[in-house]
Amino acid sequence: MKWQIRGLLWLLLVALTLVVLCFPVNLASEYRSVQAPYIFANLSLFSIAFYAWVIVLVLLAFSRTGDKANWEHLVLAGAFGLVFIGFWSQVAGLYGTYADDIYNSGHVHYLVEEGHFAARHPILNYFSFPGMHLLVGSISETTGLGIFQSRALFLMLNVGLFCSLMYLVFVKLLGRSRLAFLCVPLLLLTGAFIIIKMHIFTPGALGFTLLSLLLLVIVDGHREQSWQQGPARVMAIQVLVFSAMTISYFATSFLVLLILISALLIGKIVVRAKLSLAITSALLFSVVFLAWFVYGAWSTLHGLADFLPSLVGDFRSGEFLNYMTTLVQANLGTALPLWANAVRLFWLGLLGVATIAGLRGLLAVRRLSSPERLAVCGLLGAIGLTLIGIVATEGGSQFARYLLYAPLFAIPLLAGFLARWRGWGRAMLTASVVCVVVLSFPTFLCSVNTVATDALYSYDASSGAFLGSHSRDGGESITIYRASPTTASWSYYYLPGVLFKSMPETAYYESNDAFWNELDQLATDYLDSGASSARQKVFVVDEKTFAPAEHLLAISPDDERWLDLDSSVSSSNRIYSNGHVQMYTP
Repeated sequence: MKWQIRGLLWLLLVALTLVVLCFPVNLASEYRSVQAPYIFANLSLFSIAFYAWVIVLVLLAFSRTGDKANWEHLVLAGAFGLVFIGFWSQVAGLYGTYADDIYNSGHVHYLVEEGHFAARHPILNYFSFPGMHLLVGSISETTGLGIFQSRALFLMLNVGLFCSLMYLVFVKLLGRSRLAFLCVPLLLLTGAFIIIKMHIFTPGALGFTLLSLLLLVIVDGHREQSWQQGPARVMAIQVLVFSAMTISYFATSFLVLLILISALLIGKIVVRAKLSLAITSALLFSVVFLAWFVYGAWSTLHGLADFLPSLVGDFRSGEFLNYMTTLVQANLGTALPLWANAVRLFWLGLLGVATIAGLRGLLAVRRLSSPERLAVCGLLGAIGLTLIGIVATEGGSQFARYLLYAPLFAIPLLAGFLARWRGWGRAMLTASVVCVVVLSFPTFLCSVNTVATDALYSYDASSGAFLGSHSRDGGESITIYRASPTTASWSYYYLPGVLFKSMPETAYYESNDAFWNELDQLATDYLDSGASSARQKVFVVDEKTFAPAEHLLAISPDDERWLDLDSSVSSSNRIYSNGHVQMYTP
């Protein structure tokens, strides 16, 4: 393709990217099982712009001659992530989405205001892993941007960097630039939980980017010439990146240790290779990991000790998988429209095929290159992390770890397998490109189910600002009662000293009756506390009180038992109402 035509296509891609990212939306806190199709002012026009963007991006990626790593594929990979993930970050508005978003913004706000982070805080309890909070606080301080604006800037830059780094990792693994680029869209399309994780302002967003950077350094370090140029330098870079990851996010750090353990086992038992370098890496990483837990994350171990007795009880009662079954039923099956089910099942099926292809590599691990062996070890690490998450967390709540981490390794292993298969393999890779083009839009629409009901609106923030302005001690004299962990999430930012009396996350309930019984008990505790209590009691009811119950337990917001709650708490004094949020006090 002539450079003049490519130049025009690049200009068109930039224009279409801006059109897609800036397309008018209208978010309203109204529940539907899949909400994205209803937020656009003109869905048909948006679909045309989106498909035009995908087609131009694919044309640019696969019309380039040569198959070495190049800046065009690097930028195109970042652009795909910017739209596919970044769109959901910016569409929620200034305050972000879901409780986790403003929860972590509250950490940054505390850090900027106080100049330090608290080892143990009543509600801001993620300071054990402050990497992202320190980074975004630094962005706010150096640029003069507000905390919410700095959060938005970080998220957009982070997703573009993550996808670009993963492209470089795939190039090192596969040795072919176009094939490596194809793996980036397939990674996001099969890994819907990656989109969910990275569009929200949580430490996992930075953890994923640091993981991709560490994978790149490790894969590059496996090249013989890199070690000849300076093994100590390569090891130092690896330890530095791993240290940054360790203070930012637990799960990715633990995954790296599981990958190293898998590499040691395969190297010793199957390949019978010299393992001095791998042992050195494992030891150094383990020292960093344990040192941080002793110094900075000791409170996490305290919480784990408190949790273990309840975990044993869940196993004995057979309820340890309740969370998993509830969440699966809410995201697959009759709760969703047919098209969303079809798209999700297709990509889950492809991930299953990729997993089989990856595990098949164990049978021929001696014939694999060193980077490909690392990918197999990564897949084994993802499987191990998932199994540990299922059995070691309440309700098996971490079962989705597989959908988070397995695509990082299974997709390039599948692509490499198909590339070696000649005729049929190339035909399937071509079909994969077609699937990316055709299915990208419906997958995009159902990648974030509850974008409207999860968003934090200005009236949510104004509620927190009101209560914060009437508290002289940052909420230290206030206890907030709430029927959902997402209710009154603005407290993390405006009232960091508040205490919560809250119901467990909705997905943990084994039945609707258990949910209603817990809600009745919460209202009773609030009313029995009375006005003579040492702390001021505030019961908050907002739209986010009802949405999780409707999404996960199919409880209608018009259910008469919600009216019973309203009548019981409204018998006390209503101190605030803006039409969306109501606050009561005895």
